[in-house]
Amino acid sequence: MKLVVTFSRKAGKNPIIAQVVRETGVLINVERALIDSSEGEALIDIPDGSCAMVKERLAALGAPFLVLEDVITLDSSRWVVCGACISF
Repeated sequence: MKLVVTFSRKAGKNPIIAQVVRETGVLINVERALIDSSEGEALIDIPDGSCAMVKERLAALGAPFLVLEDVITLDSSRWVVCGACISF
């Protein structure tokens, strides 16, 4: 399952993802992250069976997150070679 974790100015200096990995033992794959000195967000991928535990720890650490439930798929019958899908 994929989550988008948001980091605030206050929490930005704390290693939240590392702390969740250490406390839960769940290996988290960071697929993309954009974090600066004031805020940021990270797209993480976690095993489906461990999702509840990771979400609970993120919430306890004050890191808001959004669950990405829908997967982007390519419908080749509607493909017009415009390049818009490349950014995704």
